[in-house]
Amino acid sequence: MSGISRVTFQIVFFVLFSLAYVLLVNIYFMQRGSGNWVFVPGTLLVGLVGYWIAGYLYKRYFMGVYK
Repeated sequence: MSGISRVTFQIVFFVLFSLAYVLLVNIYFMQRGSGNWVFVPGTLLVGLVGYWIAGYLYKRYFMGVYK
């Protein structure tokens, strides 16, 4: 994993957090009886949180900045 750049790592986390959030919220709504997929407010915020967490993890574990 040392060959991956920080920006690539952050973008992957952004996409994963966004998709996971949309899927989990839509699955929750499906369980509650809604038959339609919905746009989930807050998706961008959750994606940005994932981007920030990825930056922190990259610095901590791959660059050793916070040790």
